[in-house]
Amino acid sequence: METIQQLIKSYDLKKDNQVYKQIIERLKSEESIWISFMPYTNNYYLDYESGKPAGYLFSEKQYYEEYQDYMLQQQIFVSPLESKKEQRMFMFGDLYRSGFEMLVIDNGQTHLVMSLLDVIDEPDFSNVPEINKPIMNPTLVCAANHFFQELRSKKATKVLEENMFKEIYHAKYLMPMDASKLNMENKNTEDGTRVIKEDSIIQFPLVTNKEEKNFYPFFTDWNEFKRFDKDLKYSGNIVGFEEFKAFIEQADGITINPYGVNIILTKDMIEIIDEVANGLPQKIVVKEQVANKDTKVLLGEPAEYPNAMIDAICKYLKTNKKINAAYLRLMIKDDEQSYLIVVDFTGDMNEVFSKIANVGTPFSNGKYLDFVPLSSDFGRDAVKDVVPFYKKKKFGIF
Repeated sequence: METIQQLIKSYDLKKDNQVYKQIIERLKSEESIWISFMPYTNNYYLDYESGKPAGYLFSEKQYYEEYQDYMLQQQIFVSPLESKKEQRMFMFGDLYRSGFEMLVIDNGQTHLVMSLLDVIDEPDFSNVPEINKPIMNPTLVCAANHFFQELRSKKATKVLEENMFKEIYHAKYLMPMDASKLNMENKNTEDGTRVIKEDSIIQFPLVTNKEEKNFYPFFTDWNEFKRFDKDLKYSGNIVGFEEFKAFIEQADGITINPYGVNIILTKDMIEIIDEVANGLPQKIVVKEQVANKDTKVLLGEPAEYPNAMIDAICKYLKTNKKINAAYLRLMIKDDEQSYLIVVDFTGDMNEVFSKIANVGTPFSNGKYLDFVPLSSDFGRDAVKDVVPFYKKKKFGIF
């Protein structure tokens, strides 16, 4: 029997439609195939083919390993996710709910680019009553994956950020609800009308992070919901962005897909998203870019010191012995304010900056976070005569 790669080579030469159909069937029935996965977003690695979001599949593990070596050279960190035959159709469906439209088979070999909808049928909910339509947000999941992937590689742009914010604003979500203490009474047996009695209790769970901060979880679809509710304890209550505003007042924040890309939103960020979606001037939330030493910038002390952000960052820095010191400056570049964090460290710069950004961003009060190493000329000049907000104590004692 010909391998999938041999079939791809044959199709590449002849463009025979029967061979194309064989490839599709083999993708469904092969005992194992591998897909590129992005641990940073906890979802499939996303790139673009012909302007459409694409996932990367491999018919042999060797092909994946060659691809991964190439990706590492580009400082893109992916891992293989093996898809067994019995899981295959779930995987294709999961790609669909994550906003993927294209598949690239055996990238790095003779490869094939195909539509995901050549492999699965697109769900049709046109005749389904609105109340019965399943909650799915493929464009939001795709936008979030794209933004955070680019953030990881320090290529995130304002356009990507605003696109994600608009998707967050317009989406419908599943919010877990414990209705076990809900006391209902039948009001009309003919039309099924029921009323909630006064002694009813509805509970909404919280998730807690390592810093003991509490967040209300919201989910883009049932796949993400089930990652959280493995014991099937909760019902899914359909909510929108307006509900975010109510629940944000009762916790430290909210999180979208906490077991997926984990988008953490604070009250300030909710306000920014509202402004972006309604076309109002907005602040900026996250930025991980090394400042160009040739760019004219103004540096100073923040008028309002971001204590919560610095506390969160210091808690992380104390766990990383490769970080010796960190400094904070307010930076104004092209009339745009951001927090500049200058770091004295050893090891991988991308990893260090990314982890600091992850813990600091939820408390950045709507400003970008910029990073430069202390070893750079710009970094040394920026913190001359400045006291670090964090300094590692000698002998590793914190």
